This record gives sequence, structure tokens and C-alpha cells, in this order.
Amino acid sequence: MQRSVARALLLGVIPLCMLSIFVVPAWAPPETYSASAIPSYSQEVSSDTQLQLIVNSTSTSTIYTFTWRVTDPTGVITTVSRSTNSFSSTSIVQTVLYPTDFVGANTNYVGNYAVRIDQTAPSTVTSVASTQFEIGLAATKMIMRTIPVSLRAQGYTNGENVTIDIQNNGLSVPGFPTSTIATTAQGIASYLWTPSVSTPLGTDTIRFMGSSTFKFPSDSQQVTVVSSNVTISGMALIPAIIERTQSFELRFSAYYANGAPVQRGSAIVRILEADGTTNHFIVAGYNSSLGLFRGTYRVRLSSAQGSWTVNIDPNSADDGYGNVGPPTPSTMALVVQPAILSVSVSPLGQSYDVGNGIGIFATVTNPDGSTFTSGTVTANLSFNGTRVGNSIGLTYVRTRGYWTGLYTVGQNDPSGQWVVLIDSSDL
Repeated sequence: MQRSVARALLLGVIPLCMLSIFVVPAWAPPETYSASAIPSYSQEVSSDTQLQLIVNSTSTSTIYTFTWRVTDPTGVITTVSRSTNSFSSTSIVQTVLYPTDFVGANTNYVGNYAVRIDQTAPSTVTSVASTQFEIGLAATKMIMRTIPVSLRAQGYTNGENVTIDIQNNGLSVPGFPTSTIATTAQGIASYLWTPSVSTPLGTDTIRFMGSSTFKFPSDSQQVTVVSSNVTISGMALIPAIIERTQSFELRFSAYYANGAPVQRGSAIVRILEADGTTNHFIVAGYNSSLGLFRGTYRVRLSSAQGSWTVNIDPNSADDGYGNVGPPTPSTMALVVQPAILSVSVSPLGQSYDVGNGIGIFATVTNPDGSTFTSGTVTANLSFNGTRVGNSIGLTYVRTRGYWTGLYTVGQNDPSGQWVVLIDSSDL
């Protein structure tokens, strides 16, 4: 009888021991905390900012409670508390939304919103993590010329007249001040600003001022205005194959970041010869008659033949207001061929006797129509395909614009009709 009682007591104790094992939490090293705000910047009129806390090295099966404190630019503090169970994990993530989860909170003021997080369970720890986010008037703090940007504020009276001003160095930029009417129960004032191509660069100050509502701090924000990108399109060479001494024309169009055409300014064009090292530079200016940019270049007679490149290098085009481009090189190929010279010989006398001098007068013209003035010009006389005498070197007479030389008829020269052949070269 005593045995059976002892066995029964033993069976009753075992389950109790097993139960106590499961409820004991696993302790971890000291917790680490990190907080963030997403997005870190937004407008007064926008959706919630997500505040997130990540805790690592948590104890398992433990409830963690945190109090979130947000201080807005006016100094008003709003709070919310949230609890998260770690269960079997050694890390937790807790998220709250501002202003939705905070009673009495709003984003009616420009400035920084400071976030502090206190732990209240399983132990009390003040300021385990902190972060902040910023509220402004513009959709972005970096504004590019020609790109529309939304300006919005709230906290005015429905139907209230709100003045909007944008200043640079204390002076209103063109088109401002202007005004709009606040709408909805939130008193939202909105304006779509498209900075012009000449809007002052640098720091601009945006201000919203209600006719009856006074806000402190006021709706005032500084933004940075940057130049517009300029892109190149429709680049063309006319013609794309030329002979030395001829000229070609470069044409292209340029556009701002919003797609509007650039209608002023110039671009520095770099022309690289076939040798890969010799560069020439020209300026292509805007031609209002053509509605595009245009530049010309004459290839010298001594320039290298072969494949050239015509380049508009990055940021070499400028509209005169500091808007530059292109962001990447724009390049076209140009083929330069040897110059084919044109020769005309002045009429000679009808007949010559032995001992008479035959005067040879030749005009040599480059492909572009200019006079060939330096190089080698020779004349050869022939009779029935056989050369008569030696080659005659011609000399350029600068005051007359022609090449000339003299051949004296020899006693052994054949009689009959001779042919004069002129050969010219820049070598």
C-alpha cells in the first residue's frame, strides 16, 4: 500500500517540472536599438511618416513596451505607446505612423520633428533611440529650373487668401508674390511652381502667408535651385564627306529638362583630326532663322585625311543663363578626303620658233574655290605622247594670282602641236 502511494506522487510531480521549463525566457545580451523615419522629408500636406524601431538581442517570450514622443517645431509633444512580444525571436520591429497614431498631432508646421523612444517594459530605459524627420512646403528641397514643383501648406481657414512669395537674396523672383485660396477643412493652400530658365540659382526662400491665420513658426522654407540639364538632339553634318579646304556645317537642337527647346546661347564644338591628337574648336551659336544651333569649319589643305570626329563635350553647351549640357558626349563622324585641285592654263601663242620662249601661265584652284598658293606646280610638254624637254617648275606670282614658268624651244625639239600638262601638289 505504501508503494502505490509513492508511485502516484512521483507521476504527479513530473508534469509540473516540465511546465516550469517552458515558461522560463531565454536571456540575451543587452539589447541594441535603432530608429528611422520614412520618408525623412515630406510636405505639410502628405501621407503619414512611418516611424520604425528595430531592437536586436531581445529576450525571447518577452513583451517590450515603448513610448514614442514626437516634438513638433512649435514645441508641442504628442505620444503613443505600443507593445510587441518577441516570442521565440531575438529581434523585434515596432512601427507607428505620424500623425495618425498620435492623438492631437499634425504636420501643420515647417521644420524638424524630433522623435524620442522610451522603453517602459520589461524594464524602464529612457531614450533608447531617437530620430527625426522634416516637414517642408516644397515637394523636394532640390529644385531644377523648368521642372514643375508642388508647393503646399495647411492649417489655414477654408476660403482664406494665402500669399505665396519666393525670394532670392531678399528680392522676389519673377512672377512672385502671387496668391491662392485655401480649401478643405484642413485649410490646404497649393501652388504649382515652374521655375523659368533664368530663375536665380542657389538658395531661394519660399513663404506662405495667410490673410487671417498667423502661424509660428511661419510657413517659410529654404530650397536650392539648380540649373536645368541641356540635352543635344538631331546632330547633323552637312556634308559628312568633304575634301581638304572645303567647309562643313554642324547643326543640332538643344532641349531643357522639361523638353522645351533652347533658343539662345552657344556650344563649344571640338573637332578631332584623323591623327587622334590634333583638335580644333569652333563655336556653334543659336540661329533664330533656322531654329537650331549652327557652326561651320573649313578643313585646311594640310590637315590629316581620314575619319575625323565632331564632338560636343559634356557641359560645353550653355544657354547664357548657366543651364549647361549635354550630360554625356555627342559625337559624329566626318570623312576628310584629299583635295582634288582644278587647273586652268592661259591660251598660248599659235607657233614658236627655235630659240623662242614659251610662257606658261596656270591658275590652280582648291576644292573650295580658293587659289592654291603654296606647294609644287610643274608643267610638262609632250608631242604625240612623248615628253618634250624636262619638267618646268612653275612659280606663284602672288600679285597676279597665277603660276608661271618658261620653256625655250630647242633645236632638236619636234615640230608640230604640243600638249601642256600641269601637275600640282601640296607635298
